[in-house]
Amino acid sequence: MNRRIGIPLVLALAAGPVFAQGPGYPLWSVPGPATSSGFGISVAAAGDVNGDGVPDAIVGVPRLNGPAGLFQAGEARVLSGATGATLLSFPGTAVNAAAGTAVAGIGDVSGDGVPDVAVGAPEIPFDPFIPTLPGTVTAYSGSNGAMLYVATGVSNGDRFGYSIAASSDVNADGVPDLIVGAIQRSEFGSTGSGRAQVLSGATGVSLLTVNGAATGDSFGFSVAEVGDVSGDGVPDFVVGAPRGIFSFPPPAAGTARVFSGSSGATLFTFNGTATGDGFGFAVGAAGDVSGDGVPDVVATAPKAGTARIFSGATGGVLSTLGGVPGVDWFGTSVVGGTDLDLDGIPDLLVGAAQPPVSGFGWGTGYLRAFSGTSGTALFDVDGPTSGEQFGFAAAAVGDANADGFTDLLVGSPGFTPAGALMGSPGRVSLLSLVGLAPGSSRFGTGCPGTGGAVPIVSEFGGWPLPGNAEFGLALSNALAGSTALLIFGASDQTWLGASLPLDLTLLGLPGCSLLASADVLFPAPTSAGGTALFALPVPLDPFLVASFVYFQWYVVDPGPLPVPGAMSRGLKALIL
Repeated sequence: MNRRIGIPLVLALAAGPVFAQGPGYPLWSVPGPATSSGFGISVAAAGDVNGDGVPDAIVGVPRLNGPAGLFQAGEARVLSGATGATLLSFPGTAVNAAAGTAVAGIGDVSGDGVPDVAVGAPEIPFDPFIPTLPGTVTAYSGSNGAMLYVATGVSNGDRFGYSIAASSDVNADGVPDLIVGAIQRSEFGSTGSGRAQVLSGATGVSLLTVNGAATGDSFGFSVAEVGDVSGDGVPDFVVGAPRGIFSFPPPAAGTARVFSGSSGATLFTFNGTATGDGFGFAVGAAGDVSGDGVPDVVATAPKAGTARIFSGATGGVLSTLGGVPGVDWFGTSVVGGTDLDLDGIPDLLVGAAQPPVSGFGWGTGYLRAFSGTSGTALFDVDGPTSGEQFGFAAAAVGDANADGFTDLLVGSPGFTPAGALMGSPGRVSLLSLVGLAPGSSRFGTGCPGTGGAVPIVSEFGGWPLPGNAEFGLALSNALAGSTALLIFGASDQTWLGASLPLDLTLLGLPGCSLLASADVLFPAPTSAGGTALFALPVPLDPFLVASFVYFQWYVVDPGPLPVPGAMSRGLKALIL
């Protein structure tokens, strides 16, 4: 039987620190086209390809057999951000091409006003002793799928196209560029030292080339633009070299090197801390987490279970973020530059795909969010099913559902449907970090502010489970730089003897109604984007299960009480 929660119990502190572990709030999920196809090994934001106002996504399927039976020719697909439906597909054109090993949205390189995409086909045979082609990166039109150009590696076996990242305009021609890794390129007698190149987004011609330092470096395993670290007005980039991560014994700890986008000169070299760490497996832009005006850099070491944020100004370590060393492969993916806790500083998400323990069964996988300000963990987003490798790849795609918060595209290449005896088609999911848990619902009617928009109330931090210290209420679609009040109540029927909903016209809020009993009010500032978060831990008490509590947001718009403001709909939250 459902029960309402008493106020003292709701406001009690959770018994001890409890880390929120929830599945996020799914917008859609798409399974792979075939077993063992590698669907979700690579994911990226594509921009709004189909012009519906919703950002889209690009996903790699590198092990998919291609047309005419081409073994593991691979494929890449552009998916609608609104529905997950396939908008465009780009199949590989040769046996073992492994198209889709890397994918990237590269901006509008064709000049038609529609963002374009790039697909890496590094030629990865099932048998590593089979001779291969150099590998390619192909740019495709986002408007019609037409091929724009093909860039090719230098020598057979280079694995050119193993990694790709979008870049800003390096050569000042008004067209965004791209960065490509070739992990097996050999230079100066160093077999498999690797290479990374900056390519013109307009033509695919190489603008800059940087090389690995030693045999087996796998330099170019990961690449990313990091912003203008050097202060010369040209975007710089970072290249990971997780040396020997797939060999035994591993020969080195791995490195990540930051290069000048204008000259290719090395700006910083960051080293792993122990042999076999795989440092440099994933690299990325952290944004300016230190607040010194210089963008910072992140690099991961999955076998050590760490990710480190480095100062773009000095190269010093700002934060070390952790998972479980040797167990969960924390650091298979990294997403930086998104302010998750609304403190004005960009935060990070790190994926942990969780490989087999003692050789049996892949783990569920998870994404862990960290404060860019302090490096402390904010919350986990767990994979829904065992063995799916959730978080192997991840990307921020923008606000796909117009709730005011950035959404996440997450690859799970090990996903196997329920009831399947073997084979993993994989899947890709688009998740919002705010939403509604099962059993929660919005009710009533809100009222708009000066901008004509009705504020939106949502949940965040996982589901409202007893002991979830990270649970809270989110606000979006509100007046920026204002003050909001979170109304908390134990009833949606009465308040101080009055029936709800209560018309607030006499209080200077025409058209607005109080929907939840205003038993407690919590103030929260709204961000520059018109959003707010208020953490409201759920006490660790089994008595709360199957109880309801009620919320509503009031936003001061445009001035102090009791002048007109805006109010969200009500939210009825079920304690699960």
